[in-house]
Amino acid sequence: MHILVLGADKSLSGPLEKHLTLWGHTVVVLTDSQRAMETIEATRFDMLIVAQGFPEEEAVDFCGQVKAARAEHRPYLLLADRIASPEMADRLLDSGLNDVISPPLDPAVLRMKVAGAAHQHALEQDLNRKMVAIRRNYYQSVQTLGQLIDTYSDGVGAHCRRVGQLALSLAKRHPKVGAEDYPVIEAAGLLHDIGVIGLPQPVLKKRRTELAGNEGVLYRSHCERGEAILGQMDLLRPVARLVRMHHEQYNGRGFPDGLKNGQIPIGAAIIAAATLYDDLVHREHTDPKRIPEQLQRCRGYQVRPDLVELLLQANLELMQQENQRLDRMVYMDDLQAGMVLTREVQMKGGAFCMAAHTPLCNDSIEKLKNYYEMGNITNKVFVKK
Repeated sequence: MHILVLGADKSLSGPLEKHLTLWGHTVVVLTDSQRAMETIEATRFDMLIVAQGFPEEEAVDFCGQVKAARAEHRPYLLLADRIASPEMADRLLDSGLNDVISPPLDPAVLRMKVAGAAHQHALEQDLNRKMVAIRRNYYQSVQTLGQLIDTYSDGVGAHCRRVGQLALSLAKRHPKVGAEDYPVIEAAGLLHDIGVIGLPQPVLKKRRTELAGNEGVLYRSHCERGEAILGQMDLLRPVARLVRMHHEQYNGRGFPDGLKNGQIPIGAAIIAAATLYDDLVHREHTDPKRIPEQLQRCRGYQVRPDLVELLLQANLELMQQENQRLDRMVYMDDLQAGMVLTREVQMKGGAFCMAAHTPLCNDSIEKLKNYYEMGNITNKVFVKK
């Protein structure tokens, strides 16, 4: 191990260095806590030994700084005659020191303590490697399932990606959501519509008010289907739980379980809010200036009031960003003669369709709409403001 010894008393630090070096460890001995802190910030150490020679208060403060600055440089061993009080023992534990040796130095005891620290360090390193592998597998699984949604429907895939991004943004703004919940909420947003895979395409293209006969039953089943798909993987079960509830409403009129208000976890409520907003922008093509009016109608009815506030804030930022742009996005149905393209229009396969700076007339608008209806280009272009 690479060990840092901090001690002003050479009668202790000297023998420490001798024994530790003899046992195959690399040792750095410093007598000044400020210099030791600088060394720790610049170099990785596996163990810290604080030898007697300065007040316990200073030892506690120093170890607290080490713990705060570099969590992997974990203070471990204190050489001290005695611990002044139970309160001081608690403070030492909180600072990261978790073992004590009382002088005079017994080499056999020291060797056992250091061996124990080395074993603990090896276990922590192994655990860290496994946690990295678990996180990598988690994100790879989420990414693969997201690609599966894209393969089924690029429109649904794009919707899910936007909802995942917005859900993460809302989670980070919400005071009652902790950082440990961000990955689950983001993944649930990205995968919330995975249950639509396999449903007939016409069902997806209709508004819910247009669904007839068995279509409504099929559509409403996608929440439970999504939960069933994701719930088969242990890592994604927390995500599956939120996916099941992403169509629940604040007023209890959602599906599949009719949950309301406090029965709906904040993560699921955030995904529902993000889905509503994305539908307003990209499915209903609602002007951002009119979105606040639409959101206010949903406050305390379909969406939690606190999430409406966060959506209003996000929408305001979107409008500010749009105002800073030199162009704006326009859907095919909204094109008008006299508009000027600011970006080249390309076919989905990459082929050229229409040049930037082209003034649009009725004939060119009709041409673009025909290309869109044939599936060759997307439903939007960019024009000068």
